[in-house]
Amino acid sequence: MSIHPDSSSVLEHTTSDTDSQDAIEIIPLKGGGGRTGGGGRRSGGGRRTGGWGGRWTGGKSRSSPPSPRLKLGSRTGVPKGKYISAYSPGGGKRFTLGATSPFSGRLAGGGTRGQVFGNSRYGSGYPYGGSGTYINHRPFPYVFFPIPIYPHYYGSDTYANLTETQRPGGNITTAILLSSSPNTTEIYRIIGDQLSLTSVLTSLTTECHIQNTSITPFNASDGTHPWPLPEQMIQWYRASSFGLSLDSYNKSASLPSNMPPSNDSLPPPLTSDTPLPSGLNQTYPTCLNTTIGASIPLIDPPPSISTIVVWVFTGAIALIYLVIFGFVVLVSLVDLGRLVGEVFRRRDYETLGEERGFCERVLPSVFWLGFGVGCIVLIVYRPEYLVG
Repeated sequence: MSIHPDSSSVLEHTTSDTDSQDAIEIIPLKGGGGRTGGGGRRSGGGRRTGGWGGRWTGGKSRSSPPSPRLKLGSRTGVPKGKYISAYSPGGGKRFTLGATSPFSGRLAGGGTRGQVFGNSRYGSGYPYGGSGTYINHRPFPYVFFPIPIYPHYYGSDTYANLTETQRPGGNITTAILLSSSPNTTEIYRIIGDQLSLTSVLTSLTTECHIQNTSITPFNASDGTHPWPLPEQMIQWYRASSFGLSLDSYNKSASLPSNMPPSNDSLPPPLTSDTPLPSGLNQTYPTCLNTTIGASIPLIDPPPSISTIVVWVFTGAIALIYLVIFGFVVLVSLVDLGRLVGEVFRRRDYETLGEERGFCERVLPSVFWLGFGVGCIVLIVYRPEYLVG
């Protein structure tokens, strides 16, 4: 089993209007690195390989489903205009959390998809601000808060006891991941905020064919229930705000009893990492790891210059169409008004021929009126159909 040079992971690497609405708001779409707290080491951005050959290379997975954009609520302290979505490349400028956040003034954002992989050590996967061993004073490169996996564990109590409106993505939840293949009987679990976990489950169902499962709340306040436990974690993602565990794994270096006493103390050496249980079916966990790394929600980057140019061009074309079809509607209304006025003046028709003649005059105006209104509605709600 080989170890990736940029991580301490034990995973095998290859090159292959309620309170909850204050936390998130669904906006339908139209159409790693860093110094790690658990003894990790610095790595750059760009492509990053996670455990079991998980790699993000800048694109979506081969069958990534359409995903909504999610607007984080005002109580999270995230500035307006920030959205998150699955398969987003991430990135953008860093910012400070606002006064409504429990961590007001702390630096956040900027983390990219290529940096989401940490390793099996808690506190890994920070693109920046990963100094020290404890995580209680670190920034939030991906906006999401670290998971308080166990009481008093590496300073994670700082992120416990938060309401679902304060924690980006809502309350902490977990789900069991069982393979539909009879050749894989191991029990894996994922843990993260409810928004991220629900999104990732959708992708895992498509990509890895997991069995039907349920989402359950997670509360580690008593240190005994529920699982996962720190020593069962085999991969952390997104600055330890999302994790994957294996029930049969027991990594002694991650036991709370082996935790360093302070932020300045050295963690257990990387050589003390326990290997994964022998005989694992590598295909299933590889799929889980790769899919999580590719799909876990991130902050959307700001639009590029080319995108802005497309928006401006689209808006200009749409405006021209609006003027044209608005003129069609106006002319049709004037003509209909004239014909209706003629009816009221005459009151009746002397012959059937005159009635038919009137209808023949009215129908074109009605047609162009309907056509113009329909085009205007199309431009307003689906402008890409006319300019795309």
